[in-house]
Amino acid sequence: MINNEKGLTFVKLDSNAENPYNPEPKAADISQEKENKDIADHVGRLLYGKFTVWRDEREEIEWTWMRALRAYLRRYDEDSKEDVGGTEVFVGLTRAKTMAAYARIVELLLGPDRPWSIEPSPVPEFKDGMTYVDPITQAPDFVEGKKLRSVIKENTDKMEKTIEDQLLHADFPGKFKLAIMELCLLGNGCIKGATINVRDKPKWIKLEDNTFEYTSERVVEPGIDAPSVWDLFPDPWAKTPNDMSGIFEQHIIGRDKLIELSQLKGFDKS
Repeated sequence: MINNEKGLTFVKLDSNAENPYNPEPKAADISQEKENKDIADHVGRLLYGKFTVWRDEREEIEWTWMRALRAYLRRYDEDSKEDVGGTEVFVGLTRAKTMAAYARIVELLLGPDRPWSIEPSPVPEFKDGMTYVDPITQAPDFVEGKKLRSVIKENTDKMEKTIEDQLLHADFPGKFKLAIMELCLLGNGCIKGATINVRDKPKWIKLEDNTFEYTSERVVEPGIDAPSVWDLFPDPWAKTPNDMSGIFEQHIIGRDKLIELSQLKGFDKS
């Protein structure tokens, strides 16, 4: 610090000192960032290599799917068309049988009687003398024995209603139909869950003047999805789902999503 004759103060900065307004990256930070990038690149190469192998192993199944799809659409491939003399006439039995099977399965599984329910365990784990809080009065109730069993049954019924409501908001019927349609058409279908479903739940709030106000709150609930089997690449050597070491799902994104993705740190723009 230097003072001149006019009372002005000048500050002399050391060129070797760290600039607090434009700090240079430290060697440790640079080394850590490089290590993280090397790890990400290594993991990326491993995953892409595994995906490439699984994708190639699925090629034989894809030919089976294509034959089934052509039969449903009543189309010949080029080789088959030559075998039948180049005719475009195709007997459409496959479409009729496929739609009949689809309608029957949907009627059984999505009819008025749902194919699932929740029941208490035959030997529920509880201790006699447990305290139960009444959901209406919020008063503790000392219950035991048979009375507690009836309370457990009542709670499972409420749980069943809650799950039914969540499935409705997750569009379970629509997504289930998509999976069943691919199952009947190609021989394979998929339902994925549980996923995350975020929605605005409507509710009424009682005000101080005994009136009610309509509002909503953001809730996070379990959801489901029905990805197409064309976008799934499971472990080709697994005999059962429990044997699978993983599964890849292909996501098709639009231009805006791709631009948004390109802004993420570490995105390869090459």
